[in-house]
Amino acid sequence: MDPQLRNGMLMVFIGMVLLFTTLIIEYPLWLWAMVLATSFVVAFIGARNLWLFIKRS
Repeated sequence: MDPQLRNGMLMVFIGMVLLFTTLIIEYPLWLWAMVLATSFVVAFIGARNLWLFIKRS
C-alpha cells in the first residue's frame, strides 16, 4: 500500500476517533477545545494526503 494513502487514511481515522471521544467523555472546557481542534487538524491533514494521492493517481 502506498505510504501516502496509508497515512491519509490513518490520520482521518485518528481525527474522527478524537472527535467522537469529545462527544462521549466530559472534558474540562479548555481540554475539550484542544482535543476538538486537534481532531480537526489531524483529519484535515489526512484528508489532504488522501486528496493528493487521488490527484496523483
